[in-house]
Amino acid sequence: MLLCALLVCLLNPSDDRITVDKHPPTTQIVSFDPKHPPADVEKLQHGENALTQMLFNCTVKLKYNAIDRREREDGKWHVVAKLDEVTVILELTNKIYLPEHANPKLRAHELGHSRINGMIYQDADAAARVAAEKALKRRWEADAADPEAAGKAATDKAVNSIFDQYLKATADRAFRIGEIYDDLTKHGTNAKQEDDGIREALQKYAEEKR
Repeated sequence: MLLCALLVCLLNPSDDRITVDKHPPTTQIVSFDPKHPPADVEKLQHGENALTQMLFNCTVKLKYNAIDRREREDGKWHVVAKLDEVTVILELTNKIYLPEHANPKLRAHELGHSRINGMIYQDADAAARVAAEKALKRRWEADAADPEAAGKAATDKAVNSIFDQYLKATADRAFRIGEIYDDLTKHGTNAKQEDDGIREALQKYAEEKR
């Protein structure tokens, strides 16, 4: 038993400098009058019957060490930072805009979008951890008027890098699968069942990435 536990640890190393806090996904349904769609939802102003908005939110908190800090000849400070700890907080929010008295087919179609987003979110903690691991291996550099500002500018680059990599692995992926799903189901207007549309969309996306 001890040997098995050791092998598991070797095969699945965990960096204790990384903390990922993944909140459960949420889905909210907003009903609206088709004659007066929400003014702040642009797509509904241009003829779409319904819409699912997704937000893959990623909040990054860091602790870092300035391994190099020096004043330049022009008076600015240059800081080179290495990250000590990374905490990533993840949330997924789906907001479904449905017209009043929406038929079951349209409702099921939009719920299909939230299901796709939820499937991608299942692996969100792994995506966040990969992005954080890459950031921990790098040096982050920036210049500013004082050491504190330069340190913040350097670590802001790290935050943006983690955020961008995470979104590419989650939100961008979910968005593309959602596009394929809409094409296959004609935005929920054809006879294709939602389960079939989701399955085929996932298959087509995998083929695109080969």
